[in-house]
This record gives sequence, structure tokens and C-alpha cells, in this order.
Amino acid sequence: NNMEMANFLGICYCELGDFQKGMAIFNQIAVQDNPKYAEDVVKAKENIKLYTNNRIAKLQGENDFDGIIAFADEMLAVNPQDALAQKIRLQALFDKKDYAGVIASAEEAAAVQKVSKVGAKIDEEERSDVYFILGAAYNARTMTPQAIDALSKVTAGTNVAAAQKTVAQLKENAAKANS
Repeated sequence: NNMEMANFLGICYCELGDFQKGMAIFNQIAVQDNPKYAEDVVKAKENIKLYTNNRIAKLQGENDFDGIIAFADEMLAVNPQDALAQKIRLQALFDKKDYAGVIASAEEAAAVQKVSKVGAKIDEEERSDVYFILGAAYNARTMTPQAIDALSKVTAGTNVAAAQKTVAQLKENAAKANS
């Protein structure tokens, strides 16, 4: 019941290289809804982000996309609804140019992009990022109608303008091809 000590234990596991045990502990803390543990919940979520980013940065530096995917799968083994892990996995599949993998995984990734577990409100910006990646994968496979559909679901965040521009170009190219 000592969430502060649990956070420290999670840090110890991560620092010793047992990321999965550390994440399991952080995830147990992160779902606490007792106001008494609010500060510890924030710290656990910060630790999740910190250790995830550190590990991803190391793997990205090595261009180890398979390692990133395996890492995301480890995170999903702890929590199948982990929105960050779903997004990391999707981005690594795209970077690896495994467009079929992106297409197969994107809807599940989009479905779990939540603001928080409380209320389960969809985070439109995060979900839009997933649809942007999906649209780019469809576009890379020359699946124009599907690319347009996915990119049309980009409604929030920094990719909206790029998605709209790409949709307009795809529609224009399709119109030229049909005339």
C-alpha cells in the first residue's frame, strides 16, 4: 500500500534492466483512483514515460525497429490497452516499412488512445496521429481510397494540415486518372 516505495521499486527494476517488472509496478500505481495516491500516480506515469522514452531512444539510435516492436509487445503483455505502446509499435512498423503490419494494427491502436482510464475519453489528437500513420501506409501501398478515408479521420493535432493537403492531392490525382 506504500505507493511511493512501489515507485522506487519500479525505478530499481528499470535501472537494473528489468523493464517489464518496472512497468508492471508503474502500471499498478497508475490505475489507483484513491485521491490519497494522486501524487504517486503522477510520478508513476512520469516514470512510465521516462523509461519508455529512454529505451525507445536507444533502440532508435541503433535503427532497431524489430527491437522497438518487441519492446512495445512487452509493454502490451503487461497492459494490452497501453495506448503509448500501441502507438510506438505502429510507428516502428511504419519506419520499418511494414505497411501491411501498420494496416493490420492501426484500428486497434486508434481505439485505445484514451486521455485517461477514468471516463475513457478518446484523445482525438493521439487518435489522429494513428490515422495519419495509417493513411501514409495506405498511400505507400497505392491504396488511394483507403488512404483518403484514413487521412480524413485526422481531425486534431499537428498533422491536420498535412493530412488535408494529401487528401486534396490524392483526390486530384484520382480525378486526373479517371478523365
